[in-house]
Amino acid sequence: MNLIRIILKITLLCLLAVQTYAVDPTFNSKIDYQVGTDPQSLFAADLDGDGDQDLAVANLNTAFVSVLKNNGDGTFGVSVNYPATGSPASIFAEDFDGDGKQDIVTANWSGNSVTVRINNGDGTFPFLGITHIIAPTSDNGPFSVYAADLDGDGKPDLATANYNTQTISILTKHRRWQFHSNGTVWSRQYPCICFCH
Repeated sequence: MNLIRIILKITLLCLLAVQTYAVDPTFNSKIDYQVGTDPQSLFAADLDGDGDQDLAVANLNTAFVSVLKNNGDGTFGVSVNYPATGSPASIFAEDFDGDGKQDIVTANWSGNSVTVRINNGDGTFPFLGITHIIAPTSDNGPFSVYAADLDGDGKPDLATANYNTQTISILTKHRRWQFHSNGTVWSRQYPCICFCH
């Protein structure tokens, strides 16, 4: 009899624990933040090194990148805008120069290029970035960019999905923030998202 009571108490405690710690799938009311026209892509990363996730936004039709720093409570400050080279459609954060800080890269759709901006160390970036043309002889239209070590050398490389030519392009890391075009692979239809794992 005592064993049954103990089992019932344990079962009840387990049910209460599950009910208490169940994840609530609802969200608080939305907060809107002003960025550019047609924000196409955003990426969360600790850009200023304070341990919380900031936001970087690619604004397709205003040709600039917006950076919003986290206030530490999940709210964000006013966006700081940096000019981009030709319709940034996608943005990604990665440490490209090996200093432990998250830099940003954009895929510039109408610019047929990617632009790398090296972090100043505090979540601010140079006014102009380092732009790499993907294919000088064709209008690839890179619409998505992703950084990952694709060739196994310990350095982040770049992959772009090119909307206009239905291809993907690989740019391998060469020096501190320079990349070499490593070829283009044909794809079907219109690739819009690039992801490496």
